[in-house]
Amino acid sequence: MNEIIGYLSVIITLIAFGLYFRSIHRKETSPHVFTWFLWSILSSIALYIQMVGGAGPGLWVTAMTAFCSTVICVWAMYKTAIRFDLMDNLSLGAGLLMLVLWSILDNAYAILVAVILIEFAAFLPTVRKLRLFPSSEPRSVYLLVSLQFALAIIAMDQYNILTTAYPVMLVIMNLFVASLIKNSNTT
Repeated sequence: MNEIIGYLSVIITLIAFGLYFRSIHRKETSPHVFTWFLWSILSSIALYIQMVGGAGPGLWVTAMTAFCSTVICVWAMYKTAIRFDLMDNLSLGAGLLMLVLWSILDNAYAILVAVILIEFAAFLPTVRKLRLFPSSEPRSVYLLVSLQFALAIIAMDQYNILTTAYPVMLVIMNLFVASLIKNSNTT
């Protein structure tokens, strides 16, 4: 049963990112480079943590998210204007610090805490953007991402802090971001 739910969560992930790519292609959404850079790094590290915790099919969504986030980050670097401000530089520094911590620390729990804190910080540029442009992101994508990670939790082979903390945080953060989005861009 876990595998079936794992496959379903991956299908929802592909739909969510497909909608996001469509929104980008239509120029309805302009991804924030630093946010997607951080999400690609953090989801890759979270994937490792979930493997250590024995997540099984519950980590498939994290793997797909890491891949799609990296694709969006690379696309955004080449297709969008990058403006550097203090928040962006802090976010970039946090992502680079996370890579250093991951290579130094040999404690999955300590890395998990750092990932969750920096993941929260990675949402801040998007939250800031939504305060200025409340319809600049597709609400449906954030709702689907919440659903994909909720299903990922159900698909876990083992339930422990290493396997569930990251997806629980993403369910909450994506629902929060969805609540900030106005209806005009609900792709």
